[in-house]
Amino acid sequence: MLKEALTSRGARLEVAPFSYPFHDAPLSWHLTGQQKHNIETAWRHYQASGNQQMETVRKFLKEAKPRPQ
Repeated sequence: MLKEALTSRGARLEVAPFSYPFHDAPLSWHLTGQQKHNIETAWRHYQASGNQQMETVRKFLKEAKPRPQ
């Protein structure tokens, strides 16, 4: 419903739900060097996996038109 309403106003809405698949990486502001490394490694793996969510975001950003300022 929201997507149709926005489309009728010339806006575009894409849905790309993300769920973090690596349960052993900490998600805290106070991280050790090893924890930071684990998160970076997990993120690189996630980006390289070619998943549909990342492709949806890439496509959306590639096709996005600059907004007038």
